[in-house]
Amino acid sequence: MSKLIKSKVLIEEALRDLKHGSYNKAVSASYFTVRLLVEHLLRDLRTSKDDKIANALRRHLEGKVDRENSSQHEGKVP
Repeated sequence: MSKLIKSKVLIEEALRDLKHGSYNKAVSASYFTVRLLVEHLLRDLRTSKDDKIANALRRHLEGKVDRENSSQHEGKVP
């Protein structure tokens, strides 16, 4: 099962857990949902440490924002 499919299953479990008042289970399932989605997005990730994964995601997103901002400003006269 791919990480993307696993994350979908987990978020559905988290929503069911919330409905039943199982908040700790819902938080745990949500955490692993996000973790699997990030691992799917950053396929060349070489760590399992949470802080390193968070930093890798931040760098990835900053790069995307920088590229989008620069492409929006191309051709505009200041």
